[in-house]
Amino acid sequence: MTIYDSVLIALAEHTACESDLCDSQPAFRAIPSASDPEAAFAIELYQMATQIYLVRASQSPWEPPANLDALVEAAFAGPVQSCTCEHFFPLLILACEAQRDEQRIGIINLIERTQRDVRIRSIQAVKNTIQSIWVQQDLHKDDDVLVDYLGTLSSAISSSNTVPSFA
Repeated sequence: MTIYDSVLIALAEHTACESDLCDSQPAFRAIPSASDPEAAFAIELYQMATQIYLVRASQSPWEPPANLDALVEAAFAGPVQSCTCEHFFPLLILACEAQRDEQRIGIINLIERTQRDVRIRSIQAVKNTIQSIWVQQDLHKDDDVLVDYLGTLSSAISSSNTVPSFA
């Protein structure tokens, strides 16, 4: 087997894996929603964020980003507009997907709603991480360079003096 064959096999496996992740949306939807509307929104937000993260994290930094526009738009049209975010992982992942001003405003509004909820711990470290990610994205916006998703997350998270909790 040549190196060329190995690369082709790896590419085929990656494409199949990405296809499986994109096709898994109906399986995620099968999880029964809670009777509490706030909990149902939180579950939906977590499902969408997890699917986005799995696709983004599994793609090669040398290929163009996967097209998740429909899923991202659904997240910003639904849960982001109306809920608080008790768990910060979905907030971080959706903030990474916020490319337009109205999407970023939606994330900022979600952060503000979450901060007003006295049951939820401080969100300041996550807010700082999100701002750092947005700065990184804005720096590369006009470049023709493919930005490494995990590298951007890693550098933004590690730039803080404390590691934010995303649980």
